[in-house]
Amino acid sequence: MTAFGIPANAKNKNAAAAFLDFLQSDEARQIAVDNGYPPVGEGETPSTDNQLLGQVLTAYEGLVKTGNTTDYINNATAGMQASAIIPGFQSLIDGTMTPKAFVESIQAQYEKEVK
Repeated sequence: MTAFGIPANAKNKNAAAAFLDFLQSDEARQIAVDNGYPPVGEGETPSTDNQLLGQVLTAYEGLVKTGNTTDYINNATAGMQASAIIPGFQSLIDGTMTPKAFVESIQAQYEKEVK
């Protein structure tokens, strides 16, 4: 499933529906992986020669199967992007935060917002 929809008053509903169907096709899923992104929707994870990306995709597939993911991480709660993701990424990149601390900060912000 995706977070996309077709407005009731859309001029080209059939074209929009065809595009959304394509996004979930095996071809589009492989294109996403070939460009370093997780595939849209459920199904077999497309193959990749990139070992690290393969590990990420395997973990992502597990999250999708258990219903423990959102269409985009910042959509999990209203303030995720501004309060945790952006500052966390900046700290992760400049080396002032470890990957473990980054994940913990995201989890802490999520728990704070869903109370």
